[in-house]
Amino acid sequence: MRSSSVISFTEFDDEYNVTAEGTYELDFLGGADLLRVWRGTVTAYMGSGDDQVLLRGGTSTIYAGVGNDSLHIFTSGSTVDGGDDDDLVTVRGGNSLTIAGGNGNDRVNFYADSTGVSIDGGEGADRFFGYERAINGTIAGGAGNDGFYRFLAGVTLAGGTGNDIYRVQSLAAPTILELAGEGTDTVQVARGLSYTLGANVENLIVLASGSGSGATMTGNALNNSMTGSSAGEVFDGAGGNDKLYGRGGNDMLSGGEGNDILDGGTGDDVMNGGAGNDTYYVDSILDVISEGVDGGIDLVRSKASSYTLGANIENGTIATHAGATLTGNGLANILNGSMGDDTLNGLDGDDVLNGGAGNDTLNGGAGNDTLSGGAGNDQMAGGLGDDTYYVEVGDFIVEDPGSGTDTIVGTSSDYQSLYLASNVENGLLKFGGQLIGNELDNILTGSDFDDFLSADAGNDTIFGNGGADYLDGYDGNDLMNGGAGNDTFTDGAGDDVMNGGAGDDIFYHSAGVTGSFGFDTVSGGTGADTFTYTMVEGWVTSNPDGYDIIADFEVGVDILQLEYVDANLSLANDQAFTWVASPTGALGQLWIVNLGSGHYVLNGNIAGDAAPDLYVYIKLNDPYQAFSQADVIL
Repeated sequence: MRSSSVISFTEFDDEYNVTAEGTYELDFLGGADLLRVWRGTVTAYMGSGDDQVLLRGGTSTIYAGVGNDSLHIFTSGSTVDGGDDDDLVTVRGGNSLTIAGGNGNDRVNFYADSTGVSIDGGEGADRFFGYERAINGTIAGGAGNDGFYRFLAGVTLAGGTGNDIYRVQSLAAPTILELAGEGTDTVQVARGLSYTLGANVENLIVLASGSGSGATMTGNALNNSMTGSSAGEVFDGAGGNDKLYGRGGNDMLSGGEGNDILDGGTGDDVMNGGAGNDTYYVDSILDVISEGVDGGIDLVRSKASSYTLGANIENGTIATHAGATLTGNGLANILNGSMGDDTLNGLDGDDVLNGGAGNDTLNGGAGNDTLSGGAGNDQMAGGLGDDTYYVEVGDFIVEDPGSGTDTIVGTSSDYQSLYLASNVENGLLKFGGQLIGNELDNILTGSDFDDFLSADAGNDTIFGNGGADYLDGYDGNDLMNGGAGNDTFTDGAGDDVMNGGAGDDIFYHSAGVTGSFGFDTVSGGTGADTFTYTMVEGWVTSNPDGYDIIADFEVGVDILQLEYVDANLSLANDQAFTWVASPTGALGQLWIVNLGSGHYVLNGNIAGDAAPDLYVYIKLNDPYQAFSQADVIL
């Protein structure tokens, strides 16, 4: 309760001076009031309004209340409560001071030395300025993003909750107290001063102000972010996943444990990430990176025109758009280009080279490398080992004979024709298109889209996979698998095996005149398949040396088509076959031989001698059915 000796003022702008000894209780109500205390023991309630209080003497307890108040302390033993809104407290003298900021964004300035100080900023983004005065006590920021500037040793600064800033500009640094989970806090250190982050403080920034170089900044167990100045500093991240930025000068950066980011900035920097998967930013070829064995999977992002990965560095990325050269080492490197015309050299190891945009040059070196040129007209050479090329339109592949089993992967749907380069064995399409082999024994693999897959010379293997694919065996003894979809096959020369898989597949046999003799085995798979002959297999005898086997004919579903075969070579135009029960040697005869157990032979005569010129061996899926003239289209 307030005593009966309360002096009450008006709701207007009042002014009062306490000049005599005694005990006073003042109630100012509203208005922008002015109170000066010279003597006595005063308790004042300033009420609402933007008030001014000058404590020149005596012992006072001030409740500033609502409003943006200004309180100036010159005497010891004072207690000030700023209340609501944004208040200014200046300490120009006195010890044993108790200051509560209350709500609002308050500011406290120390223009004089003071001991026994106890300050609680309360809520709001408060700022406290020590101005290098000798202050003893505790200053707590409370809730909010608070700032503490130019304090010396002897005072304890506790930012509390919020993202607080502490500025240290003297070797005699204050004590900083932060608890876990109270925000992301930053210490700003004058250039030339060495500093170690205390517990629960995350970040450090070296200011441009100050002088000298070579100061040491040390982190803690947290994930620290430490940033240097234009002078050269020494950074030690200690534990945690740290970010160290040297900026200007010749810096030394040590990440310690954790997955660290080290960027020396301009200057010739020395960087050591320590344990963990570290990332280095290189601006100069004179930057030095030191990594130990088993130090993690590390990455260099280089802005230099040319850079070679040091020992124990796994990966590299070009970080300039001007075009640069990046060279790996003996490890299994991942090298990435940028927007320019870059050169990536993998050297030894199973490397992954990604050119990015631009007309890039990729050299895998020894090892089983993966090369992807990206956008642009790229040149890629895998070197020794089993290499894989990811190509787009305009790329050029160089492979030497005997340098491994290599694969080209087409990554664009814009190909009119993708040809396997010389000395490349295998090809694969990702998004459809045309893929054409070479003289080697190729493996050609289609996509889930509609592909055109054509072998060349060699004994090739073709996989259509999904989509309605076209598979052409060309020369050699080829294996063709259509996969899902309605696929089309052309056998070519050699003893080919064709598997239609799912879907309604069509098989074309163009033989005889083109010299395509061979024993072909065809399995239509599921679906209604069509086996089409465009020319006769060859001039065969009772022991034929070139005939086809249809291994899974389904009566009533599959069709054997002969309408494109000229049954009588002695007559003009295309003559159709004539069915006979048994041959007489006349031209154009066609007959079926039942071998039993669902096995049949379809014979035809186009030359007019006793031996059949057409010989197709047919195995039925269901041996209890019968192959007949109804299964053949003439």
